[in-house]
This record gives sequence, structure tokens and C-alpha cells, in this order.
Amino acid sequence: MKKIKSRNKWRYVTKTDPLNIIELAQYVELSRWTIQKYVRKQGYLFEFGNRTTVLHFEAWLRKWKERENAEHESRSLISA
Repeated sequence: MKKIKSRNKWRYVTKTDPLNIIELAQYVELSRWTIQKYVRKQGYLFEFGNRTTVLHFEAWLRKWKERENAEHESRSLISA
């Protein structure tokens, strides 16, 4: 459980609560511009329209990083 500011009020949220992009950014301690980059360029889709859970975002981010690492390793093997 973490305390975040939502609409000028502080509230406690868990990883399973649906959050908008600003609340998600506060929870995972990233800028909202970084999360917006994941949405626009890397193809992240929010779970419930314009809201998503922290668990859903973290799982997607973990899979995305694994794909990036795999692509990087395959490129380095080809060029070697």
C-alpha cells in the first residue's frame, strides 16, 4: 500500500487498484512522460480504458524489457 496524491487529496492505493496515468506515475516513481512514451512508442495498452493497475503495468514492463534484451543479444551475436 502506498500513499499518492489524487485530485488534491492524499489516498492509499494498492497494486490492484485501477489508476490513471498520473497516479500510476506517482506509484511506480516514473515521470508521466516516460509512461506516455511506453504507451505511444512501445505499445502499452491500459487495462480499463484510461486506467490500469500497477501489477498489469509492471508485468508488461518486465516482458518488454525481456524482449528488448533478447533482441539486443541476437543483434550482438549476428554482428560478432
